Amino acid sequence: MAVVSEDFQKLVLDDIKTYAGLSEPVKAGVLERMFVHNALLKRLHPNPEDEFSMTEVGPHYGIVGDYLSVFKRRMDLNQKPYMEEKLMVEKMSTGGYMILNGHHRWMAACRLGIKKAPVQIVNVTPEKEIFENINNSDRLMCVSFDFDEVLLTDGIRCPKDKNIRFPLNRIYKKGLRKNAGVLANELQKMGFDVWIYTVNYHSTEYINGLMKIHKATVNGIVNGLGGKKGNSHIKEAFVKKYKYSIHVDNDMVLCVNTATKEYESVDIDSNGADWSAEVINIIRGLNLEIEK
Repeated sequence: MAVVSEDFQKLVLDDIKTYAGLSEPVKAGVLERMFVHNALLKRLHPNPEDEFSMTEVGPHYGIVGDYLSVFKRRMDLNQKPYMEEKLMVEKMSTGGYMILNGHHRWMAACRLGIKKAPVQIVNVTPEKEIFENINNSDRLMCVSFDFDEVLLTDGIRCPKDKNIRFPLNRIYKKGLRKNAGVLANELQKMGFDVWIYTVNYHSTEYINGLMKIHKATVNGIVNGLGGKKGNSHIKEAFVKKYKYSIHVDNDMVLCVNTATKEYESVDIDSNGADWSAEVINIIRGLNLEIEK
C-alpha cells in the first residue's frame, strides 16, 4: 500500500495557518455553481473544522493510499477523469475554494501531481444565519426533517409528488415525497417552525427552490454541519429556543420536551395511503402544552 509522507500533513496545517482569519465563506453565484465543474487543485484548501485537518486526528493514510492506487491505475490506463466523484467545495472570500467533502481524495490527487479535480460548488448556510433564524422566531415548537433520507425521493422508495417540468427537471433530478409541501405549510399554520437538515451539502438555494416548486417554505436549513465543531452550539440554540422539538423520519415521529428531557415516540403507519397526512394526525394528537 502506498504511504503518504507526514510532510504533507504539515503542508495542510501550514495552509490552514496561512488563511486563518483572512478568509471566510462567501456565496457563489448561480452561474458559477452551474458552469464551474473542475478546479485546479492548487486553488482548493482544506477545511480547518474537518477532522482531516485536526492535529489530534489528521488524515487517514490508509484511505489516502487506497485512493492513490485507484487514481494511479486510472492514470496508467489513461482513463479520464482520474477522479470520478466530485469534491464538495465552498467559495472563499480570498479566492479559491474550501473543501467540504473529499479531503482524502484531494490529498491523493495532489501526491500524484494531478492538476484538476471535478468539483461541485455549494453554498452552506452560515452559522450566523442559523442562529438568527432561531432567535428571531416567535414560535416555541419546531419540527425537523432529514432532507435526503425523508423528503427527497425518486418515486421508487416512496410516492413522489408532482413531476417537475423542463427546464427545472434538469436541476432537480428528484422531487419531494407526496404532499411534503402541504405538510410543511400545515405545520407552520399549527405553530411550528419547520427545519430541514442535510448532510449531503445541498445548498440553501437548491432546497428553497425545490420547496418553492411545491408551493412550500421552511423556516431554516442546516446543511453540511455534520462534521463541524459548531454543530453542538446549534443544538444548544435549539434546546434554548424551543420547548418542544419534534423530529420526523420515515417510520416514526419523535417529540422531545427540551426542558424536562421527556420524550414520546409514535410509529407512522407505513401502510397508510398518505404518509404526510399520517404525520399531521400524529402531531395533532400529541399533548403539547405551551404557556401563552
